[in-house]
Amino acid sequence: MSRKFKGSVQIDESNLNHHIWRNGRYWWIHFVVQYDDGTTERIRKSLRVDDEEEARVKRDKILEKLMKYDW
Repeated sequence: MSRKFKGSVQIDESNLNHHIWRNGRYWWIHFVVQYDDGTTERIRKSLRVDDEEEARVKRDKILEKLMKYDW
C-alpha cells in the first residue's frame, strides 16, 4: 500500500532562510511531508551549494515542484 500526500507549504515570510540551514560548507533543505494516512516524514537533503542566495533559489524550486504534485 502506498501513502499519498498533497503538497502544502507553510512559509515564514519574515525569515528569508526558512526551510534551509547551513551545515558545514553546504546549505540543506528540510520540510515535513504529511501523508493521507496521518503519518508524517521529515525530509532533509543537501542542496550541495555553499552560496546562500543559490540555496534559496534551489529551495524555492524544490518546494514549488512539491506543491505541483498530488501524490
